[in-house]
Amino acid sequence: MTTKRPKPGRTSDAAALFETTARQVMAIAERVTKNTRSGVEECAVAEGMLDAAISFWLHVHQPCGRPWCETCKRLDAPEKRLAVLALLVERIAREGPAYHAEHDVKDAGAPATVQ
Repeated sequence: MTTKRPKPGRTSDAAALFETTARQVMAIAERVTKNTRSGVEECAVAEGMLDAAISFWLHVHQPCGRPWCETCKRLDAPEKRLAVLALLVERIAREGPAYHAEHDVKDAGAPATVQ
């Protein structure tokens, strides 16, 4: 389900690792949901995977603790990490093949809420 779009700032090795990881996660999702009986169960699996992915992303993007570190400067506070993560999620979602669905409302207007 991934696309072969280039990622800003990624080397070819990192892009290949990104694609391999995405394919493996999708395979896990398909295996876990193979015997689900409802969309509710599939949503629970998707949200559990998202929770794990977000937790892992936040973990690996913690600052190193050196105040002079230029690499960590844009992620040296929780709100900065959350802002970068939100932009990343939006970009990945909009570029993904499942962003538009067959039964989408043409003019959504109001923002969605989390249940």
